[in-house]
Amino acid sequence: MPNESVATPLESASFSPEDLRVILGISRRKVYDGLNSGQIPSIRLGRRFIIPKSSIARWLEDANRPITRAIR
Repeated sequence: MPNESVATPLESASFSPEDLRVILGISRRKVYDGLNSGQIPSIRLGRRFIIPKSSIARWLEDANRPITRAIR
């Protein structure tokens, strides 16, 4: 029987930087630049980035919304 890894609850609720790189189609460097600058929502635990799936979903939705400006 193949060695099947079971995702922990944290892993199933979050992306790794590599997951995010594939999903967004950007370079590893761009992912880490976005994480380090705070542009990509994440939680930092020591040297590890936790990237909540729910935060990324909201972040992408917000990025897709048209900018509305108040009419004065």
